[in-house]
Amino acid sequence: MIGLDIGFGWTKVAEDGKEVGKFPTWIAYYDKDMVDVEPIEYEGRAYVVGEHARYSRQRIELVDLDMLVRFIPVVLEYVRREYKVEGDICGGLAPKHYSYYKENEPLRSKLNRVLKLVLPQGVGVLLDVDGSIKEGEVVLVVDVGFNTVDYVLAKKGGDRYHKYAIGSIEGLGVLRAVELFKEKLPIQLDILKGFSFSRLVEAFEKGYATIEGEKVVLKSYVEFAKEEYVDLLLSRLKMELKGRVEERDRLVLAGGGANLLSAEVFGKNTVKPSLPEFSNARGFSKVVL
Repeated sequence: MIGLDIGFGWTKVAEDGKEVGKFPTWIAYYDKDMVDVEPIEYEGRAYVVGEHARYSRQRIELVDLDMLVRFIPVVLEYVRREYKVEGDICGGLAPKHYSYYKENEPLRSKLNRVLKLVLPQGVGVLLDVDGSIKEGEVVLVVDVGFNTVDYVLAKKGGDRYHKYAIGSIEGLGVLRAVELFKEKLPIQLDILKGFSFSRLVEAFEKGYATIEGEKVVLKSYVEFAKEEYVDLLLSRLKMELKGRVEERDRLVLAGGGANLLSAEVFGKNTVKPSLPEFSNARGFSKVVL
């Protein structure tokens, strides 16, 4: 089984429980000036995907579910061509989109033509870490994406999980943590506030930035921002889960945002899978039909 986690930032691919690759979820119309690039033909148009679309002036932004569903066939063709993978594909949708998918017959029909199985994001993480979860344990998955945090609260019972709660929180992904970091920078570092978002993310990750050839240490501002971010996230989770956060036996921190956060700041019994951005895709690829 091929596991596919198409995010609005990155797409991750796994096969039979192992990472295959990832690429930015960028799509652009093919231009004849794009030499040495084989376009993907779909519905009478030609496209390029991933890094090939980086500098295109005709880039298509997958800003919502409709755009994502429309271009999934293009992404799938790129995946098969780029990574030489074959077979059935299990993909994921954010919980809020998954609910819409289950209720909307035209959407469900369209997706089911290209994906063998569709699961909520977060459930893939459960499947990924299943071997380390004991019978009867209550697990809280916190899947931190670029803009959204998905969560699943579930109890393991036999060969399945009984879900108590599942949902998405908009605007509380990595973007929010980096915004907090930016707000904490002192006036003498105002030059950093003019950095592009990608450069701010890089500074946040590394704990320093290079300004006019000089290395400026930013670790203290990063740590303060992380502490505030985790407080905001846990507070919102408690609100969403109506106080049931404390019921969990274990918290699993996953998603691309997990690379920027340490498991320890979420308290005891928190684990972070290796290469956490691939956790959903790995879990989807372990599904046996």
